[in-house]
Amino acid sequence: MYESFALNPLILLPISFFIGFVFTLVCTPQLIKFLKFKKTWRYDNTKKTIDGVDSIPFNQIQKKKIEEGDKTPRMGGLSFVIPTIILLGFYSYISKSEIIFLIFAVFVIASLVGFVDDLMDIKQNRREIPFTYTLLFFALVGFVFGYALNIFGLDTLNIGIGRYEYIWNVSSWMPILSALWFTCWFSTSPIDGIDGLSATVYKSAFLFFGIFLVLSNFTLLPLSIICFAFFGTLLGFHWFNITPAKFYMGEVGVAPVTILFAALTFLSSALGAGGMFFSLFAGFLMIITVGSIVLQYFFWIFLKKPLFRITPIHHTFQYNGMPDASVVTRYGVISVIVSMIGITLLFI
Repeated sequence: MYESFALNPLILLPISFFIGFVFTLVCTPQLIKFLKFKKTWRYDNTKKTIDGVDSIPFNQIQKKKIEEGDKTPRMGGLSFVIPTIILLGFYSYISKSEIIFLIFAVFVIASLVGFVDDLMDIKQNRREIPFTYTLLFFALVGFVFGYALNIFGLDTLNIGIGRYEYIWNVSSWMPILSALWFTCWFSTSPIDGIDGLSATVYKSAFLFFGIFLVLSNFTLLPLSIICFAFFGTLLGFHWFNITPAKFYMGEVGVAPVTILFAALTFLSSALGAGGMFFSLFAGFLMIITVGSIVLQYFFWIFLKKPLFRITPIHHTFQYNGMPDASVVTRYGVISVIVSMIGITLLFI
């Protein structure tokens, strides 16, 4: 894949970042005006508990938005999705790489699903696509992705890292493992609800994963370039998502982010870099978020009482009095620290 580039890929790292950032920064103000004109906000901002009643703690921390009506547009993820589609499409064209095109196709599909989900949510007052259906659909996407890797001659996964790498000959199991991997990472989508939180966590994940690819396997620089470009678009999005947010990411942003992360980490392991293992560090807070929801669910089912005051767990921090800015900042700090631990494992 490295040989398919006329330019030195190291030059493309900062170039792709700046193109993604500037593209997003310039185009987003017009998108915000359009979303406001189309009134792409949610009219009902209340939340239900697992047993279907109003979540009193959540509705308390969101009291102002619920009473006054939150007219912050959704679908803000389009601000980085559209530039990424353009950049990935161009990248696929100049690289002539089937693998890059596969990533491009997966990203476009996830963006379309998220777009439809948001439209249903806005137009039909929170009647979005059922999460189970979306999960099954992305399991199918993951299966096709893994099957394509088999066609490309990839039938092993490096599920370790550095000196601790372990090559697993999965052969025909590749599509099934890919399907499971896609569903697991898409399940981490609930890391939202606080201005700037999702952007903070996702930026860190893609930045450090891009650095990991550069350090672990020089021939995977093209994948690192994708990470840096996407980091740039996410940074442009975050510029407008800082409190008070000009818009919310929405499913049109969350779905392609999580699916792209799943695709890149799985692919890098298939190419020998051990991205699946490192993703546990880069995506640590995404895992913690969905883990808090799963634990809450089992406590409700088996013990008939909650483990946390509200889930995802960052809302519990809010309820306990931690300012939103403190939650976001500390999530960013934790993301950096845990990702650096993963980077360190490359060298010990």
